[in-house]
Amino acid sequence: MPISLTRWLQLASPEQARKLAKLARTSVKSLRHIAAGRRNGSAEAAIRIVAAAAQIETNDRGSNRPIDQASVCPACRKCPHYPKATR
Repeated sequence: MPISLTRWLQLASPEQARKLAKLARTSVKSLRHIAAGRRNGSAEAAIRIVAAAAQIETNDRGSNRPIDQASVCPACRKCPHYPKATR
């Protein structure tokens, strides 16, 4: 079951957060702004973040769980292409 970006960042080590940002072509600061609700990510950014998280190895707290794309881009939840299993 996917978890929110907020929860993923809480579980991640600082190194994992930096790796996520690098793979998703963004910054840790931007990820934290999205997670805090100060800004929404675009659909394109959400896809990059979700894909990047899938490439990161787990740590002892389980931060490698998939990220719910709608936690990055709320508009994704309304998209007919968004997986129905996560709605």
